[in-house]
Amino acid sequence: MKSTSYMLVRFNYQPYTKLIMPPKLGFMNNPLNKVLNEIEKGLRIGFDYIELTVEWPLASVEILEENKTELRNSLASFNRPPLIHAPWYLEIASPYEDVRIGALREAKKIMKLTKEIEASLVAFHPFSPKWFSVLKEDAKKLNLEAFIRLVELGKENNMIVCIENTDTGFSPLYPP
Repeated sequence: MKSTSYMLVRFNYQPYTKLIMPPKLGFMNNPLNKVLNEIEKGLRIGFDYIELTVEWPLASVEILEENKTELRNSLASFNRPPLIHAPWYLEIASPYEDVRIGALREAKKIMKLTKEIEASLVAFHPFSPKWFSVLKEDAKKLNLEAFIRLVELGKENNMIVCIENTDTGFSPLYPP
């Protein structure tokens, strides 16, 4: 079965013919490739924006910060601001407190970078390994606590935090 990802998108509730802005087409970088090369390819193809995945090996916060000015300038070449995509494997709701603390520390680094490159929207995945779905109430509680903290951090940094659905375990649209 093919996995489908969903992202929170805000629409004006107007008839289709009265949309103010036509839909835009974006792409996600491959973290196995250098980000600036990916951006160059996306611009050459004609994409309107990038969903910049911030993850290891070649798109980690540390690597992106090394070229922050060049990255910000390249991102400004798109028609729309970038969306930032946190790694799906960031264990923000791990049952192990030290792991949760480390994951939230990494999330803060991602949000700091988001602000520095002048983006305002960042998507996080709930922690949802398949084995965690049998502990439905614990999964909901830990993920809710994590997202409350992420939204608080988002407000402090003037950015929108989105939750991206997963196909296993915890999902906000398809409760366990």
